[in-house]
Amino acid sequence: MCVFFLALQPSSRYVLVAANNRDEFFARETTQAAFWDDAPFILAGRDVEGGGTWIGVSTDGKLATLTNIRGPYQQPKRSGAKSRGTLVSEFLKSDCNQTPQDYCQSVLSNAHLYSGFNLITARIKPEVEATYCTNGDPVTSHSLSPGVYGLSNERLDSPWKKVTRGKSRFSECVSHLQTGAVDEDECERQLLDLLCDQTCLHPDENVPTLGFPEPVLRDLNSVFVPPTSLVDSGLYGTRSRQNS
Repeated sequence: MCVFFLALQPSSRYVLVAANNRDEFFARETTQAAFWDDAPFILAGRDVEGGGTWIGVSTDGKLATLTNIRGPYQQPKRSGAKSRGTLVSEFLKSDCNQTPQDYCQSVLSNAHLYSGFNLITARIKPEVEATYCTNGDPVTSHSLSPGVYGLSNERLDSPWKKVTRGKSRFSECVSHLQTGAVDEDECERQLLDLLCDQTCLHPDENVPTLGFPEPVLRDLNSVFVPPTSLVDSGLYGTRSRQNS
């Protein structure tokens, strides 16, 4: 269950701060974050199986991230669905004149082609703007105002304990960066410490059980998910940590 934290326009100097944990099956082949050979302006890891990515940035000032959906508003998994990771990479490749809102609207016009997703797109040039969209039930899209946001595998800012705990620590770190109480290096250290937080937040009545046994749910309900055996599916857990 991935987590993503975003501070949008926290100050005039720092227009966007983000931190992300990607949780995935360990058997799914992935490359480390690097500039892509076929799109050298994109800096991101890569899902070898689907060809896209879960989070990335571009040299022209774009950021995008995606999570899948686990919850009461998820749509049935679609047979033959397109890879959701391409939604991130295609935004990073998009024309600089296309706004995050325009891109999300175009994505949602083909929402039926993908299994459930949450998508955040942002850019800092020519102005700072960001949009959240989902093809969950109901399908929706809206621009994000300046502020701090948390996302996991439910709707944006859903009150999962791992989201609210992580968002609180993230907000505190960004606030200290704004005031000069910490420098950039110390802020980065604190963000990485947040992303390594294995505090067990189970039980959480807001998180769907998905039929998992109690030991698995205990592992899943933390910001950092330790290697966990999902019955008949192999090892699963936090595989990548990023902040920017």
